[in-house]
Amino acid sequence: MNNPFLKELAQNPIANTFKLAFKMFLSNKFLFTIVTIMFTSFAIIDYVAPLTFGRQLAEISMVLMLTVILFINSITQIFTQANYLYICKMLLDSSSEEECVNTMASTMVATLFIHYFVRAIGSSFAIVLMVLPFIAIREELNMGAYWDMFLMLLLLLALYVYPLVAYKVTLSKNFKEAFISTFSFFSPAVWKQSFNISYAKFVISMMLILSGLFYLLNVLIEYVSDMSNTDLSIGIMLIMTIFSMFMSLYVVPIFMMIAEQLSNDKKAV
Repeated sequence: MNNPFLKELAQNPIANTFKLAFKMFLSNKFLFTIVTIMFTSFAIIDYVAPLTFGRQLAEISMVLMLTVILFINSITQIFTQANYLYICKMLLDSSSEEECVNTMASTMVATLFIHYFVRAIGSSFAIVLMVLPFIAIREELNMGAYWDMFLMLLLLLALYVYPLVAYKVTLSKNFKEAFISTFSFFSPAVWKQSFNISYAKFVISMMLILSGLFYLLNVLIEYVSDMSNTDLSIGIMLIMTIFSMFMSLYVVPIFMMIAEQLSNDKKAV
């Protein structure tokens, strides 16, 4: 990838990631509001549905209950993936910050999701196929804490290389290409590309920053949930939800594309 715009952003990657994300947010606050409501609704359904219908469905069929829960999680994952793909493609197609911000300003919800929905299904389906065997092994063997630590290590490794995978999925044209591109997780070429000083420094730094921010959000949420002032707690929860969505919708995809740009640096680890 040789994108002058992303190359410019990569000169000061951490600061530029947050700066561009904030400008994109300001350019289309209505879109951000609608998408935030959508994703918040998905999250509520994802949490409430198993609790509400889980016992009734389990009485009928455990397979049916698991199918419903999997379906709800899959819908959330597909919409999230569609958002990432759209933002990533926007960055790749932009020749300047102004062009990128103007494109976001004119973006509608339908544009954001419909054009990448099929590809998002392909990528999400591939992710499910990669994750399910590990979940099945854990449930079958009941390996407990040691297996959980191993899974956490695998997750960290997957997150480390995911920007390179996301780039390949973004370039896909249909369900099949998106599905196959997601399995580049296992490509030696992708892992070799990630063994790069500039890429490693940026990705690890951003992973620590994002993890720290989301950890603080969780701590605040737990603290607010114990507050007696209901109005204040609702207000703080709303602010934290908006901030969390800002990070997920804008910061993460920008971070991924800048990381891919840095992976082309000639400095190997």
